[in-house]
Amino acid sequence: MEGSFPSPQAVPEAISFRQLSSLLENAAADGSTAGEASEGQLAQLERLLEAYAHIGRTVLDQLDQDSGELQANRTAQQLMALGALGAHIRMGLHALAASRS
Repeated sequence: MEGSFPSPQAVPEAISFRQLSSLLENAAADGSTAGEASEGQLAQLERLLEAYAHIGRTVLDQLDQDSGELQANRTAQQLMALGALGAHIRMGLHALAASRS
């Protein structure tokens, strides 16, 4: 499964306010779906989102369970990075839930 993850260079650093504003402006005002996505594309997206949610919860559980071991084997910078990762996973899970409501 390692080969299926994007390289760190392929992952964008951040999304800008301008990009978020563009997404908001282009969103359908009445809640209807925009674009011509096929049923297959939508099904694939749903599978990926479910996998993301499952993996995200698993990573958060692992980080919470192994906090003592993580502290013993990581530098302060690594621990801060893992904390930030956990925060971003939580935000992603909240965003996913909001996108479905």
